Amino acid sequence: MKLLVKLKNKFNALPMNKKMHISFVLPIVLLLGVLLLGMGSLFESLYKKQINYSIERANTQADAFISNYLSNLRFIADQIKSDRDIRSVLADKNFGNKKDLGDNYREFLKLNSAFGSIEVAHPNFKIGMFLKDTILYSNNKHFFYPESDLFAHPGPIGKNYYAIFKVKEKNNNYEYLSFITKYNVQKTDGELETYSVMSQVDIEKLKKVLESAKSVEGALLYLVDEKGTVLVHPNNRANMELPNVKNYKAMSLVKLEDGEFYYTRRIMDNDWKIVSLIPKVKIKKQSSIVTTIYIAATVIMIAIVFTISFVFSKYYSGKIFALKKRVNDITEGNLSVINEEVDSSTKDEMDELYNNFEFMVSEVKRLMKEQYRLGKDVTRAEMRALQAQINPHFLYNTLDLINWGALDYGAESVAKIARDLGQFYRLSLNHGSAVISIAEEFLHVECFIRIENVHYEGAIHLETEVDEDIKNFACLNILLQPFVENAIVHGIAEHSDIKEVNIKITANKLEDDIEFHIIDDGLGVDKDEIEKLLNERPVGGFRGFGINNVNFRLKLCYGEDYGIHYDNVKPHGTDVTIRIKALTINELEEALM
Repeated sequence: MKLLVKLKNKFNALPMNKKMHISFVLPIVLLLGVLLLGMGSLFESLYKKQINYSIERANTQADAFISNYLSNLRFIADQIKSDRDIRSVLADKNFGNKKDLGDNYREFLKLNSAFGSIEVAHPNFKIGMFLKDTILYSNNKHFFYPESDLFAHPGPIGKNYYAIFKVKEKNNNYEYLSFITKYNVQKTDGELETYSVMSQVDIEKLKKVLESAKSVEGALLYLVDEKGTVLVHPNNRANMELPNVKNYKAMSLVKLEDGEFYYTRRIMDNDWKIVSLIPKVKIKKQSSIVTTIYIAATVIMIAIVFTISFVFSKYYSGKIFALKKRVNDITEGNLSVINEEVDSSTKDEMDELYNNFEFMVSEVKRLMKEQYRLGKDVTRAEMRALQAQINPHFLYNTLDLINWGALDYGAESVAKIARDLGQFYRLSLNHGSAVISIAEEFLHVECFIRIENVHYEGAIHLETEVDEDIKNFACLNILLQPFVENAIVHGIAEHSDIKEVNIKITANKLEDDIEFHIIDDGLGVDKDEIEKLLNERPVGGFRGFGINNVNFRLKLCYGEDYGIHYDNVKPHGTDVTIRIKALTINELEEALM
């Protein structure tokens, strides 16, 4: 009694903040002390529920992966059956009949090529077809198998089914889960022939899926088909029989030869099951460890909470609140607000933390500006890197010497090439500027065409249409030439049957924009190639002015609404549209700063 009175008197003598901390912590300590008395069984039950939940999630994920494999197996088999080249060979009325070696080889090559194309598209799977044993290449064992091999893996008549194939490859034994389906082919003579098509996935891949679904150390996972046949089992557990659980409940306890296990399963959409066996000793061990850790963590946590809250919470609460307010401001996107209420006179860790946080915010703002600037500088840097590889004055002087020397000797054609080449490089290098007038850009293309026509004996015909009132507007340097070069390289240069190429370039002002069209009568471009050209990451060096670089420079300079668009593609020639803003030379140079 006297002890309680003394404790009461001491408590009353404490400051208010200490009383509040003790009032908060003491009930928690008493409550946890009572709860810990019955914590063992409670934690085992909770842990089992948690394990079951983890197993269900892991099995759901494994189900998704395995179902995806099965879906891919069916998809690949359908792809084989829908392949025109395969069907054309099988539909031949003479397919399977006796042929000479050459015919057999050509028939094999066509089938092998078709199967190879499908397998390349699905590198994680194997494919094949069962052919009559009499066909010369039926024992190929890569894409083609004799029908006699299928007798060892019988399935329901007329239905699709799965089977396990064991294959010996390079002195190693492999197992494959195989999906086998019938393939009916109408031959050219009207008869109906049935073949068996097979798509396979390595059992090891399915084992890895089940291994990744383990939520408890020592757990055993099995894949079982609708008949109860084990398709995938853990290593060294091939002969272990699974228990027959009739009245299934999650985490049912079953007895096996090597101990007691908790049994759980997931039924897949095709009535297959993913069965999990978790050793009981593992559950017991883990639950007792968790209980011990929880008790120790609780005691430590109470001591830490009591000590820190008693001594330091009031001292630091103001600074923590200030930091929290600053974080909230930044979360809302306001990087500029600075909290003036923070007292940084103490220079302790909280001040350092706050100051470092402010430093990081300022660095983020600086890096954002730097990233924006670098994005605009990258194109100019690439052009200057290319220009730096050429000594402009040396080049110009040399070309002038060639020009005058040619004139002295009466070689007008050589002098003309030298003049065109000098003018071409003057416009290309453009005194290091990325901005050029539209009139000079057209002149740059004309010089290029005149030089190319010397090589192709005048087979390149260029027509230009540009409104006089937009010739003094500005555009990026080397804007049109890459497309003209593409029309030549991928037309008359690559195809000897093309004797000439016609190119038309137009420029028109549309409200506040200028639109260029480069039209040629070549072979055109595939849509996939166009997508690759426009979306591929820009590259540097001598390939730095390719189509992707031009598109990248346009979007970087003018914005995402501007750039390159392809219209007419194979086999109708190419119509390239380039859209830019109508800016003067000064305005465009300021935009690039």
